[in-house]
Amino acid sequence: GDIFFSSMSPRTKTSKADLDENPSLVGIGIYFQRSNDKGNQGPSIKDITPKGSAERDGTLEIGDRVTHINGASTSEWSMSQVRAACIGTAGTSVRLNVVRGSDNTPCEVTLVRGSPEYWGFHDLVHRLKSEMATKQNEVETLRQRLKEHEESVSLRGGENDAVKEQVITLERKNRKL
Repeated sequence: GDIFFSSMSPRTKTSKADLDENPSLVGIGIYFQRSNDKGNQGPSIKDITPKGSAERDGTLEIGDRVTHINGASTSEWSMSQVRAACIGTAGTSVRLNVVRGSDNTPCEVTLVRGSPEYWGFHDLVHRLKSEMATKQNEVETLRQRLKEHEESVSLRGGENDAVKEQVITLERKNRKL
């Protein structure tokens, strides 16, 4: 079957079955290819997965050449080693140094590992937490309004008591007449 390298060490082999058994091992949403640049034997970005980590970040482009992953030079790495360095537990980070274009413009980006499904779930949780906070604020606002209303009613109750007292006094006076 397919052989992949572990995310812990580019030299330790892990089978595809091992990765399938641990679905929390995910990548950064990049497909690599061997660079066509003779001066750089490292990988270049062949494609970026829709809704994956790299696309969400928006920094990397197809054709960017990866010179380092987590500080280690990729110039002598196999494609399996590159892939292995990018695979890991969802939510952990990978730092890539890339060069772009004919002028080799350098760029460094740190991506968080996660599949499109991971990011979909992450976004859902974030949205639900935000909605919950909004609802909690609405509840607090309603509690404050209720308290103010209760105080207002209480004050009016005092006014009512005063009016009742005046009515009783007037009734007493009227009886005396």
